[in-house]
Amino acid sequence: MPFPSSMTEASAGVLRSADLFALLASYQDGVIEDVLRFRVFTEADCDRLVGGDMPTTLLPFLRSVEAALAPWYADVGTSRLHSVLRDAPPMRYMALYHAAYADRVDIAALVHAHYRMESSCDHLLDLAALRGSLATLQFLLANGYSGLTGHALDLAARQGHLDVAEHLTDHTEVVGSTRAMDGAASEGHLAVVQYLHARRSEGATVAALDGAAANGHLAIVVFLHEKRAYGATRGAIDRAALRGHLDVVRYLATRRSEGYSARTCEVALAHGHKDVYEYLLSLAS
Repeated sequence: MPFPSSMTEASAGVLRSADLFALLASYQDGVIEDVLRFRVFTEADCDRLVGGDMPTTLLPFLRSVEAALAPWYADVGTSRLHSVLRDAPPMRYMALYHAAYADRVDIAALVHAHYRMESSCDHLLDLAALRGSLATLQFLLANGYSGLTGHALDLAARQGHLDVAEHLTDHTEVVGSTRAMDGAASEGHLAVVQYLHARRSEGATVAALDGAAANGHLAIVVFLHEKRAYGATRGAIDRAALRGHLDVVRYLATRRSEGYSARTCEVALAHGHKDVYEYLLSLAS
């Protein structure tokens, strides 16, 4: 017996309405397909995010989160995120930490609009600083999220995020440590080193010049030496020789007083850096 056309039209109308279809589906067993995207993560994973782990230790896990969620966001945007988070509350933390990781301020804004989590997200702000997620960091700070620590400046500087370091200096009272300039110097971020020297008071240790020398960052070695405020050890020239950075070895040997040893020459030759070896021998002759 065929159904009356009015019933067919009514049924089709329900199926065409996203809101009515969702209401109908809510009475069925199982979960919506979108929730399955998040089900690859467990509540224990969410607990790990808010359990006090340092942002650097969370990076491998957050890379897997990015791999799982980025294609979904690319397909549907954030239009279906709220329904997922409504049905899977622990995943609210997953979405928010992923927003800080990937600088998705749109996701952070959506989560914030529906769920108040300002005081329950350890190291969320530090994570945003580590990743250089300035827009998301600004949003979180403006909306009262707490937990910013001195690690934020240290981590941002080491990663070369000058804009984040500037924002933290100008708009927060965060106090970093010597690890900020030490890390920036070792990783070759000259602009960050210059900024920290000019605007911050934490300073640096001998690890700054030693690290810059070891990694061949001559411009930073020159800057730190000329400012006369930061020392070094013999390890600077030893590690530069070990890695074959002749320009750095030449500068240190002629400008600094730490000196070098026969061991420096031997290490350079043993690692195939004959030009460094011969240069150091020429100084001794």
